[in-house]
Amino acid sequence: MTITTEAFVAQTTLSSPSLTLKEIKRSTQQVESGVLSTFESMTLTSHFQPIYSIDHQKIIGYEALIRGKDKDGNNINPDVIFDTPCDERSSVYLDRLCRYTHVANSEKLKDQDKWLFINISSLACEKGRDYGTFFSDLLSYFNISAERVVVEIIEDHCTNNAQLLETCNYYKSMGCLIAIDDFGAGHSNFERIWNLRPDIVKLDRSILLRAISSNHTQKMLTAIVQMLHQSGCLVVIEGIETEEQALIAIDSNADFVQGFYFSRPQAASYIQTEIKPLFSHLMKQTIAIEQYQLHQDLHWSSTYRKTFLETAMAIKTGEGINSVIKPLMNLKKVIRCFLVDNQGQQLSESYIVDQGKLNPDGQFYQLQLGKDANWYRKHYIRNALRQPNQMYISPPYQSITGDGLCITTSMCFDTDEGQKILCMDILAEHNP
Repeated sequence: MTITTEAFVAQTTLSSPSLTLKEIKRSTQQVESGVLSTFESMTLTSHFQPIYSIDHQKIIGYEALIRGKDKDGNNINPDVIFDTPCDERSSVYLDRLCRYTHVANSEKLKDQDKWLFINISSLACEKGRDYGTFFSDLLSYFNISAERVVVEIIEDHCTNNAQLLETCNYYKSMGCLIAIDDFGAGHSNFERIWNLRPDIVKLDRSILLRAISSNHTQKMLTAIVQMLHQSGCLVVIEGIETEEQALIAIDSNADFVQGFYFSRPQAASYIQTEIKPLFSHLMKQTIAIEQYQLHQDLHWSSTYRKTFLETAMAIKTGEGINSVIKPLMNLKKVIRCFLVDNQGQQLSESYIVDQGKLNPDGQFYQLQLGKDANWYRKHYIRNALRQPNQMYISPPYQSITGDGLCITTSMCFDTDEGQKILCMDILAEHNP
């Protein structure tokens, strides 16, 4: 009898001209554990998954996630729940019903000063305005400050760019923060980041999974985080399930983390807020890895530094590069060496370790020949010129000659023929 009544209420609501707060509320009920809502023959409730600040080592927010059961009490996959609506109106109705349920149940959270991350469907973003005002009324009804709310949007699912921008601006005008979810999946791109100017970007888990098995992807992950920071966004890495993934997320310089490794989604009253011991362990691991890396770097860099400086000093005192370059070329992982003047002009052909790259049929043959090239705009040239007689070691970058990521060591010094800069390219994929 109860199910029949609830189904009638839902059907009546869906046929009404608008989907206001009052109408959505009719499909909800207060129980001891919180608020339940009904859609079709499903009973819906909220679980919350904490999001943590790596630096503060504490919860900074909760993502609200819908959970459902069928009439027999069996769990329903969330994807099945959201695939249930058969038309636009039903989809918007379900979206608003979920948001009502989440905001109502968030009152059970122990700490009410944290951000509340609430997902809004792409259809609700594009069509919600056709069904009357809702969200501002919802927050007002539960006396929740809009500044505490983070509106999550999966931008890849939205096809109307103008409407998406208008929606983001609407929620910003209310005082909400905007988060782009699953960035890096599908057709995500930085153009939308620049247009929408979200406050937070959540990276898709697929990037993290690739980074586990690829040193190159780990570097890309760090670069993506850096670009998002430069775009004015804070970054969440989500979907973290293992310690290894957590350490990669920490190393990427992301701001926040989320995933089963830290906490599974749970009903508000069951969430454990103590996380310090786990983060203390992760930081000890991070420091240990960094110290080991430093030890390895010092081990190889002393030999490289000594050999590089001896070669530079020999050229400085008048010896020809042909007669002194061999010790550098014999160092493991060295790709090439070359000499330029203080205008960035390469003075002679590059000294290349792998002579096979000089095969005219090679893919990057034309880029191996560096004579008469000008490298002045490269950071390793300009930094060497700013600090004469000091070694400069560049960050890893993509080599134009097809060698992948490399590091360039450079030094500017005076000779009888004017200033010269000795450069040495080293593979960056692994330590030399």
